[in-house]
Amino acid sequence: MTLFLSLNAFSQGPSGYIKYNMSYAESNMTKEELSMMPEETEMWFKEDLVKLRMPMGMGMQSDVLILKDKVVLLMDLMGNKLAMETTKTEVENENTASKKAVVKLIAGETKNIAGYECKKAILSTPGEKDMIVWYSDKIKSN
Repeated sequence: MTLFLSLNAFSQGPSGYIKYNMSYAESNMTKEELSMMPEETEMWFKEDLVKLRMPMGMGMQSDVLILKDKVVLLMDLMGNKLAMETTKTEVENENTASKKAVVKLIAGETKNIAGYECKKAILSTPGEKDMIVWYSDKIKSN
C-alpha cells in the first residue's frame, strides 16, 4: 500500500512510462515461491491516473489503477478475474497503523539506469528483509 501512495505523486505531474526489472537475489524464498514473483513491472502515469502492471507466475496479472482519490486493483488469476477498490483515505489509515520503513541514503554509490544517474538507498522495515532502491532526482513530479 505504501507503493500505491508513493506512485500517487506521479499522477499529479508529467506523463510518462517506466519499465523496470525486479530481482530477489538474497531472498529466502523457495524456487516455487520465486516462480510466482514478478520479474518486471511497467508503470504509466498521466495527469490523475497511474497504471501499474505486474505479470506474475501461473498466469496472474495485476493492474493497479491509481486515480485522484481511489486505488483499483484488477487481478487475473488463471482466468478468474478479481477487482478490489479502496479510497486514498483508507490506504493512508492502513499505512499509519503499519510498520514504518526507514530510508538510508547511500552516499557515493550511483548507477546509470535508462540514461538517468541514479542514487542508492536502502529501505528497512522492522521484521522484513532490507530492500535496495535506486532513484533519480532527474524525474520530476509535483
